Amino acid sequence: MDVSEARAAQRQRDDILELLTHDMRSPQASILAVLETAPAETIAPEVARRIRHYAERTLGLADGFVQLARAEALDYTLEEVSLNDMMIDAVDDLWPQLSARSLDLETSETHARLMVQVERSLMTRALINILDNAIKYSPAGSGIRCTLEREVDADGRAWALCAIADEGPGLGTEQKLRIFDRFHRAPLGGGRKTDGVGLGLSFVHTVLMRHGGAIRCESEPGQGATFTLALPIIG
Repeated sequence: MDVSEARAAQRQRDDILELLTHDMRSPQASILAVLETAPAETIAPEVARRIRHYAERTLGLADGFVQLARAEALDYTLEEVSLNDMMIDAVDDLWPQLSARSLDLETSETHARLMVQVERSLMTRALINILDNAIKYSPAGSGIRCTLEREVDADGRAWALCAIADEGPGLGTEQKLRIFDRFHRAPLGGGRKTDGVGLGLSFVHTVLMRHGGAIRCESEPGQGATFTLALPIIG
C-alpha cells in the first residue's frame, strides 16, 4: 500500500469513527435518558427493561468499534510509561465493579518500575479490558491475581509481563483458539448470561501486536484463566 492509499484508508477509518461516535451513540444515549426520566406508569417495566438492554448493547457495540478503530489507526503517539502505573489506573477505573462483586484483588510486583514505550491511553484501555474480563468471569467473592514481572528471553531481550488470573469457569481448547476473534464471547458459567459484544479482547490483541508485544491465554475448563501481556522493556 502506497502513501496515498494509506491516507485514503485512514480517512475512511476516521469517517467510520465519526459515524460510530456520534450518529450511533447519540440516539441510544437519548433512549436511555428518556427511560430514566419517563414516568414509571407510561412504560411497562418489562418493556422498559428490554429497551434499556438493547440500547445499552448497541452503545457497547459502538464503543467497541470505536476502540478497535483507534487501535488500528496508522499512527500512535508513543511515550515512556511505567506498566505498573498503567495497571494502577486500570484497577482504579474498575474498583467499583470489583467491590460490587466482593472480589479480592491480589497484586504482586517483582520490579517497581517496568518502563515501556506505548500509546498510553490505548494500553491502559487494553489492561482495563483484560481486568474487566476477569471481573465478569469470576464468581462473586472469589479472587483475581495480578502479577507484574520482568523476563529475559533466550535472545537476551527484556520483557515486561502483566499476568491477570481469575477463578472463573475456564476455557476449552476450541474457545482458546477463538478467544481473540471479533465477536467471540465465551460462556460466563454459573447460569449467568454472557455480557458484552465480543470486541474487547480483539482490541487488546490489536494493541499488543501494534506495540511489538504479545498476549497469551492459559486456561483449562473449571480452572480459571490467565491472560499475560508482554511488552518490550526500554532502557
